[in-house]
Amino acid sequence: MIESGGWTVFDHMELLFVIGLPIGLAKKAQARAVMESFVIYMIWNTNINYILNTWNFGVDMSNVEDAIGIKEIGGVATLDTNLIGALLISGLAVYLHNRFFDTPLPEWLGIFSGSSFVVMLGFFMAIPLAFLTAWIWPSIQDVISQLQGFMASSGTAGVGIYVFLQRLLIPTGLHHFINQPFEFGPAAVEGGLLNYWFENLSEIAAFDGSIREIFPQGGFMLQNASMFFFPIGIGAAFVATSKPEKWKKTMALVIPTAATAMIAGITEPSYF
Repeated sequence: MIESGGWTVFDHMELLFVIGLPIGLAKKAQARAVMESFVIYMIWNTNINYILNTWNFGVDMSNVEDAIGIKEIGGVATLDTNLIGALLISGLAVYLHNRFFDTPLPEWLGIFSGSSFVVMLGFFMAIPLAFLTAWIWPSIQDVISQLQGFMASSGTAGVGIYVFLQRLLIPTGLHHFINQPFEFGPAAVEGGLLNYWFENLSEIAAFDGSIREIFPQGGFMLQNASMFFFPIGIGAAFVATSKPEKWKKTMALVIPTAATAMIAGITEPSYF
């Protein structure tokens, strides 16, 4: 339950960025900017859903729950563009808000001024952006998939690249494209590493030799060790290099973030 609750923010990170960015960047009427950003973002995702269901673009939408690269946002199945898509569309919404929110319209169009006008502009801009996303983003996902195949067949070097990319891609949220096919998909073993581990745990435990012999693909699960050990080292480094008079404040910052990483597996507060 603790882990499930801890992931609430990160499971909805896109919406939080779409809501949060206008609060910081809108020059006026921030509350209305938040609403405009959310509506335009959902229009964009809904357009992507319609495009993929109509023209496919090489994306299989028949089994959304098990599909890799598809995510349900606000009840809409769309391409998993993570924070990149959220920042792109919310940034566009903020620009439209700052530029056109106070634009005077003819009296007979007055009802469409303000937020209505901004959303209307965003509605029409979201159409070509959705087509571009549906066309380009699957190719980016394919490159990542090919990289997964390379890592799975490269032994120790592949594990090293895997863990490195996990840490490198965390700021963009794209690290899920790396780990999910290994942990829950067929990138390393059929059915995913987690299922394989639990299904064969008794056999692995009874094996007298090295675990590497009976479960060589298990190296890809070692990235989870970083969630426990890295935050401890990072926190200790912060405390050790801080001024003595700042130790209490530093520890008050470090201990909760390290504990969050070790208990819930959420490392972002500790890393960033």
